Amino acid sequence: MAPSGDNVVVSSQNLERLLSMKGGKGEASYANNCQAQARHARSMVHLLEETLDRVHLNSTAAAGGAFVVADLGCSSGTNTIHNVEAIIKHMAKRFEAADREPPEFSAFFSDLPSNDFNTLFQLLPLLAGDSMEERLAANGHRCYFAAAVPGSFYRRLFPARSIDVFYSAFSLHWLSQVPDTVLDKRSTAYNKGRVFIHGANESTARAYKKAVSD
Repeated sequence: MAPSGDNVVVSSQNLERLLSMKGGKGEASYANNCQAQARHARSMVHLLEETLDRVHLNSTAAAGGAFVVADLGCSSGTNTIHNVEAIIKHMAKRFEAADREPPEFSAFFSDLPSNDFNTLFQLLPLLAGDSMEERLAANGHRCYFAAAVPGSFYRRLFPARSIDVFYSAFSLHWLSQVPDTVLDKRSTAYNKGRVFIHGANESTARAYKKAVSD
């Protein structure tokens, strides 16, 4: 069923290709207007690290493969780069604390096809060194391999058991699929045709929260 409102009817497929933060590096771009999100991300680093402390080290990296991180909803600014680096550096410290050689790290930056991946990858630091030790020691450089994965996280994006850590933040207001219960007039979560949840009831908020966590 297509999301609809008083003035707009958009199919889910087209919505995925329309929704994105403003790309580029101009005055109104997301890259130059993501400071508030950055502050919130920094304030939650301790929660992120507590979660990472529960990640098993016996992952794909144990078999000689790379330790793989995926950011779902990466957008086109530096916030995703800082978050991925925080994850990788914390996991590298955990491998070292366990007296294990840190594996190679790989990061997938994923967002809808309309996302400005060109700007994002122009912001990425250069990959440092030939060895993992050199990469981790090089300040201002990237210590992981990077790739883009365009697509909606409502569908499968990666092969089974290929990702060690998924990260997603500040995505609730950019959902590319409206929950079915929000569109159902018989449901307590019905949102009167709106695609936003500001001023909505608790049932509507729970439906969007479930859509993110499923």
